[in-house]
This record gives sequence, C-alpha cells and structure tokens, in this order.
Amino acid sequence: LGQGNGAAPTIWALVSTPILNALRKKGYGAAFKCAITKNSFKLVGYCFVDDSTIVQIAPSPETTTEEIVEMAQEEINLYEGLARATGGQVSSDKGKNSWFLMEFEWDKQGKWKLVEKEASLYVNTKKG
Repeated sequence: LGQGNGAAPTIWALVSTPILNALRKKGYGAAFKCAITKNSFKLVGYCFVDDSTIVQIAPSPETTTEEIVEMAQEEINLYEGLARATGGQVSSDKGKNSWFLMEFEWDKQGKWKLVEKEASLYVNTKKG
C-alpha cells in the first residue's frame, strides 16, 4: 500500500488490526492504569497508512533488561512474520526502523534517572 492510494488507510487498518490483536493475545505491549479513573488499558502499538509502532515494556519491576530485550525481539519476530503472511514486509530502509531502550533507576528519595544500556534488536526485512 503506497501513500497516495486513497484506500490505503482503510486497507492498512484491516491488515494491521489482526496483527496488533495477535501481539496483544501473546502478551506483548504495555499495560497502563489511569490514576484518577483507575481504568486500565493495554497498548500494543499503533499503525497509520504504511507505518507501525509497536511497544514493549517490562511486565513487572523484577523484569531484567535482558529479559525485556528478549521479549521485544520475540515481538518483532512475530510482527514481521505476520506482516509477511499478509503479503507485506518490514521496510529495509534504516531510517524507517528504530528502537529505544529506556531503563530508569530510582534513589531513596524517589527521584529517577535514565540509565544508558546497550542492546541490539534485529528485523528480517527480506521477502520469502
């Protein structure tokens, strides 16, 4: 689906929704609880036209960085496989694929700081 195709947003919604639902059913994504209403929701990602963003956070405070990176890799593998099953593929354009590893540490006063860590994720960008 190329940009400029008037049907692309609708078609991509029909293609991407089952992919995101499959990721959610496998337990990937991020769970949030609203402070005021106490309502909960799960965000796996969002898609528009031919772009997608998927998210993965630690399911518990005890989850290690290595475990979360492994979960993120499994999520990427599933996403890519499902995209390929629909006849699509993940872009091989390096400018279209990126990810961020963010880890926070809190001190005894409850202040946080961002901790820099190195890790790699890979995506299969080939058809077949």
